[in-house]
Amino acid sequence: MQRVQLYIEDQLVDLFQDETIEITSTIQDIRDIGKVFTDYSQTFTVPASNTNNKIFRHFYNYFITQGAFDSRQKKEAKIFINYLPFRSGKIFLNNVKMKDNKPYSYEIIFYGKTVSLKDLIGDDELIDLAINKEDDNSPRYLSNYNHEYNEANVKSGLVDGIDFLINGTVQENAIIYPLITSKKRLYYNSSTMTSTDADGNLYHDSSNPDQTRGIKFTDLKPAIKAIHIIEAIEDSYRDLDENKLIEFTRDFFDTSAFENLYFWINNKKGEFNDVDDDDNQLFSLIVNGYDTTVDLGVAFNAVNLTLTDNEIKFNVREGTRYRLKLHIPVGDQNTPYDIIFRNKTNGAEYRETVTGNTIFETPYDPYDSFVQFNEAEWEKNPIRDQGYRIIPSVFEFEIRCSEALSVDPVQLDFAFTDIYNNLNTVNGINVDGNDAITFDIIMKNRLPEMKVMDFLTGIFKMFNLTAYYIDDESDAEYGKIYVDTLDNFYADAINNRLGGIIDIDKYLDTKEHDVSSVLPFTDINFEYQETNTVLMEHHYEQFGEVFGNSEFNVKRKYPNIDRGDKYDIKLPFSHFKYERLLDLNTAASNTETLIQWGYCAGGDYSFDDSSTPPKGDYDTISIKPLLFYGLRTPSSSTEINWTSTTPATGLTNYYKPSNANTVATSFSAPEYNLNFDQEFNEWERINYASESNSLYNVFYKSYIENVLDPTKRMFKVTAYLPSNIVINYRLNDQIKIQDMMFRINSITTNLNTGKSEIELLNIKADEIVE
Repeated sequence: MQRVQLYIEDQLVDLFQDETIEITSTIQDIRDIGKVFTDYSQTFTVPASNTNNKIFRHFYNYFITQGAFDSRQKKEAKIFINYLPFRSGKIFLNNVKMKDNKPYSYEIIFYGKTVSLKDLIGDDELIDLAINKEDDNSPRYLSNYNHEYNEANVKSGLVDGIDFLINGTVQENAIIYPLITSKKRLYYNSSTMTSTDADGNLYHDSSNPDQTRGIKFTDLKPAIKAIHIIEAIEDSYRDLDENKLIEFTRDFFDTSAFENLYFWINNKKGEFNDVDDDDNQLFSLIVNGYDTTVDLGVAFNAVNLTLTDNEIKFNVREGTRYRLKLHIPVGDQNTPYDIIFRNKTNGAEYRETVTGNTIFETPYDPYDSFVQFNEAEWEKNPIRDQGYRIIPSVFEFEIRCSEALSVDPVQLDFAFTDIYNNLNTVNGINVDGNDAITFDIIMKNRLPEMKVMDFLTGIFKMFNLTAYYIDDESDAEYGKIYVDTLDNFYADAINNRLGGIIDIDKYLDTKEHDVSSVLPFTDINFEYQETNTVLMEHHYEQFGEVFGNSEFNVKRKYPNIDRGDKYDIKLPFSHFKYERLLDLNTAASNTETLIQWGYCAGGDYSFDDSSTPPKGDYDTISIKPLLFYGLRTPSSSTEINWTSTTPATGLTNYYKPSNANTVATSFSAPEYNLNFDQEFNEWERINYASESNSLYNVFYKSYIENVLDPTKRMFKVTAYLPSNIVINYRLNDQIKIQDMMFRINSITTNLNTGKSEIELLNIKADEIVE
């Protein structure tokens, strides 16, 4: 017998002498290849001893309210065998069994720590990585990438990428503006323009640049490197001491398969400056640059007016009405914009829509003011000053607009009137902001609607990743979550404590064992979300298949198979087919350009000649979040006409969106691509077939096709493993029985006796890691 110790939040739990504790472990079950698994246990019971009653705080007594045990939350737990660490995880209290009206036992269940990812993240959205909605909307990690949306920045993001200094580290090309448009249809025609040619022509004539055709900065939206979303997840979940609760190893995330993977920041159809019927102005500026304190005088209780950065603070006193004026000079006198005066203390807002230079005033009437004492608010936090009831309050001004609008330094006036003393005193305070201000891309306003867990599981399914919590305290990565491809996970077995091969001959129960088929599927479908863009629809109409999706037809490979079920692996992301533009000038000697773009539009083509030049576009559409590789094209001989400058300029460098992580050549396929199937490469227009390095070929093929090999079998054996194996085995260890080698599919171990029910998959000589 082995002695088992259980600790809950570092408190040793009393155990029944004869209680069986079983732990089941599996890293990727061949019957459910789309999921990542971890340790879990069968339910087991512990006695309602004095020690355990204290740990569970007499949960059975519902009269206890102060400091009661919250059974809705999992608790930190560790399991030891013979006082040697076995697993770290979480304990969930299921119920208490009562006998003779007294507590007899507590029923609990143990979960591995990888499962606790879902507990920590819950239903959080990506927006929760940019703001903390539970803490006054304070900024979180992704807010570091807020930036001004103007011609200079967008052009920089398109041409070179934008660097950010985050926590003392320069992140190169963290934000790019790829050549993906949501409305304007791009094309290239180097012939002489006519009045009927649409405005999306990218051709740049350096001797006579066209100022009306080409691309302007409002045609583009940004994208962020996917690794920075991973960093945001790690940064956003912390304990009370600000220690990170989630950290991933970089085994996969530092590889070239992930290095230049980008996430498109697109949460609405159309361009950024389009306003939907249900959406207001999306360019946001919180007026800032304040840095002063003003004494309001003895007559008004010596209350100071404090202005710091973007906040205006003063005490709202009963019997007093307040008015604030904002003098706003803007660069464009014809662009409408909203001014919002916001009480950050209670969330109240007052808003007006104006155009051009303006003086914005909050409503001001001796008996009806926007800023006034509110008895209900005061009741929440009753404070008096010299006998008067007051509410310490914080205010801010926000300017919102449908397009980039330059705002020069502003001035603020502050006035108040005491109606009880019939005073009409106004103190004017002028506060200049700092430098001229332009509108920001606010990440919380732009991120697509997506759950954090969906983003993570989507990445895991895309690259067939596996994960487990590293609970070996001697490991340099202790406390982190190991993440790597399944193939690399198995290949790393030689670095395990037991050397990667465990001989269990002398522990095997030879009385009986089962051998069964391992063929659970007839078909395996790999799918992205439906994406009805022009090129995706055209591909389906032409070939009858969805570009990028794949189907592994087991029956086609093994025609005699007539059992099993279909299995779907569906990603939460959209997928694009990109287009390398041809020069439509038939006289051009070389019709192929060096421009590749993406188009987030579909439906029917419409031509509108009511403007000059006319517009020829498809309908802008909404899509699910998009991942792509960002490839910078240096020194292109095909210049792109940039019309946001006067005169228009020709861009020779730009970031193109791609399904391939490197530029293809006529004789060499890219290292990785985001198609599950063996699609043709959009840049070279070549189908590299089995050499295409598709998601299936690189990340799924070896595992699935080895499992479906007709010589494969599932063996179910029983072994009585000693404590050194139970404590030290890893799920990528190979099991040796006589002269055969196996991989572990799952293992269920009785920690008290070492009796283990093991599912094993036989492996061939070329699969053995030594």
